[in-house]
Amino acid sequence: MIRSEGSVDASYIEANEHLSGKDFTYRAKMCRKEAKEAVIWLRLLKNSSNEKYKSNLEEIIIEEDKLKRIL
Repeated sequence: MIRSEGSVDASYIEANEHLSGKDFTYRAKMCRKEAKEAVIWLRLLKNSSNEKYKSNLEEIIIEEDKLKRIL
């Protein structure tokens, strides 16, 4: 999960330091794709965790989904 979320951050930084318009578009799309992957990992974690953490994970999933939509 940490690697997945870290990839979103790294791709966003690379998109902001783009070399061309096409490069920015490519990096932004990769960032969105990695955000989708992070949501998948969060959902898997939520399904396998105990009740204590499920509500917190749901909030994080919602925030990650918002980030994905922004990207």
